[in-house]
Amino acid sequence: MTRRRADGFKLFIAMRIAVDKDGGSVSLQEYRTHKYNGYIVDPLIDNAGQILFAKYSREDDVVYSDVFRVSLFAKNKLQKRKRINRDSEEIISWLTGSNHKLSIGVSYVKGIPSLWALDGTSRNFKNIWSASTKSKFTLYGLSLDKKILWVKTDANTDTEVAVGFNLETLKFEETIWESKGIDVNNILFDENTGTPIGVNYFEKGTLKYDFFDEAFDFKYRKLAENHPQEKLHILDFSLATNNHLIVSTSTQSPGKLLKCNLSTTNCDEVGSLFPWLDSVELAETVSFTTLVDNEFEIESYLTLPVRKAKKYPLIVMPHGGPIGVRDNSYFSGDVQWLSSKGFAVLQVNYRGSSGFGKKFKFKGMQQWGRAIEDDIEASLLNALKKQPSLDRSRVAIFGASYGGYSALLGVIRSPELYKCAISFAGVTDLSLLFNKSSIKNNHQLTASLKEIVGDPLLKRDELMEYSPVYQYKRIGRPVMLLHGEDDERVDIEHTWRLKSLLEYNDMPIEYKGFKNVGHSFRRTDEIKRFYDYVMPFLTKHLLI
Repeated sequence: MTRRRADGFKLFIAMRIAVDKDGGSVSLQEYRTHKYNGYIVDPLIDNAGQILFAKYSREDDVVYSDVFRVSLFAKNKLQKRKRINRDSEEIISWLTGSNHKLSIGVSYVKGIPSLWALDGTSRNFKNIWSASTKSKFTLYGLSLDKKILWVKTDANTDTEVAVGFNLETLKFEETIWESKGIDVNNILFDENTGTPIGVNYFEKGTLKYDFFDEAFDFKYRKLAENHPQEKLHILDFSLATNNHLIVSTSTQSPGKLLKCNLSTTNCDEVGSLFPWLDSVELAETVSFTTLVDNEFEIESYLTLPVRKAKKYPLIVMPHGGPIGVRDNSYFSGDVQWLSSKGFAVLQVNYRGSSGFGKKFKFKGMQQWGRAIEDDIEASLLNALKKQPSLDRSRVAIFGASYGGYSALLGVIRSPELYKCAISFAGVTDLSLLFNKSSIKNNHQLTASLKEIVGDPLLKRDELMEYSPVYQYKRIGRPVMLLHGEDDERVDIEHTWRLKSLLEYNDMPIEYKGFKNVGHSFRRTDEIKRFYDYVMPFLTKHLLI
């Protein structure tokens, strides 16, 4: 089985499903919802109905996790006294060995990773190694002799690489995968042999695979040849049985789950990930690059509507973050919805986006409203040049969180490019970000935010210059402001301040606050209400 990464979630559902092999029917036998903030450390394949689960906790500035044995179909109380780990209040990421016992841990202090291991035969963990600088260090598995730890990291490189770490010498072994300007996304690790069998990474917005085992590589390529119109992503695998769980996507399907035998390349469909879209033809997303600063390229994705037209209105949709987040070419509900209504959509992996190495990420630091917006505009102009079907006279900019901020900055600095802007949960005052109690009371978060945005005391005038609320008189196009009233990340005060100033000065503004909504939507009815306001605004300014 593949090793699960510690990405984390706040809710997961355990389901017991019966599959009628002959009739092809699938029935739900039992399920239970678990509302835990954490991640699965070990699925305990040989112990049906139980997992090892790490629950996130915080103490002062330190975020860590405690590990518990959880029964999937029973009510669990994750009390500290029942945790499996001991003397490990700093560790956030855990790894078990072949015996399913906690073996290795990673902690972060001020962004610097440290490695922890069991102290002899005791259950206590001790710090055995620390990186020299801020970096990432993601655990995937241990060799069977427990000497080599397989990780992805950028501790000694610009990009994240797949490498073995020797637990005896406490040094990195030979790197098994590295590519200039591209971070490794995942290591495919076989726990039965204690070795990695391959990696995947994003290239032109699509997951690509490099396998270290020639036989496995040949089988996967043959499988891909049998599905020429589909993108195949390995969700999980078993080398012992040759059975693999594959996610298949295409313009005809946003995602279906297949069980494939790599020896025969035969696949059985387990089910659709989006059954309500089974009859919907999806728009195709293509990638392109744009040279910026005569120095480096940024990757962008353009989606044109399925419905043909001589000219398409275009929506520029910057992603949130801005640091350490990225877009890709896979299914996006927002992109496909807008495309179905006749809009082309442009997504830009501007400087600061993840997946392209540390140097690229650092180029986005403290570039709110500056170089990041330069990248977005350069990509927009390049898209207009490359695709004559785009109507340069009908362009809007629409985003959430940082994307909302970017939308507002877009019509402030370059109103000639856009007809209107939509901001959901957008930042309007950069200094106000530091006033939340969750930030003020956490020195580590404050330091990190200063790195990303700039110090509000030392760079007050600069932050004001690039804050929409202080530049509201320069907003040269109609704007729509939307915000969740329970937003804990970007307080609704950001939107209220800008709304009040625009209304007081009789400037074109539409506003909607959403009750019981936070920084993002949790339910489909909330998304529907959101687009019930967005679509008339876009229609008014781009279609009529």
